Amino acid sequence: MKIGDVVKYKSASKPTPSDWRSLLHNRIGIITKVCDNGARAIVSYPGLQYSPYDLLVRDLELISEA
Repeated sequence: MKIGDVVKYKSASKPTPSDWRSLLHNRIGIITKVCDNGARAIVSYPGLQYSPYDLLVRDLELISEA
């Protein structure tokens, strides 16, 4: 994955309402930075108060490439 790719956060288990991942459930974001040799990505989620998020790439689903 690379800067500009459109992604969705995926989780093996459905997050609980108090879990921070519930904020990202079914939301589309854009990768703004790739870190740790591609292991992590900074993802901006338009409209979310605490965006961007530092996430593991393995937890992201590619929606469309930049």
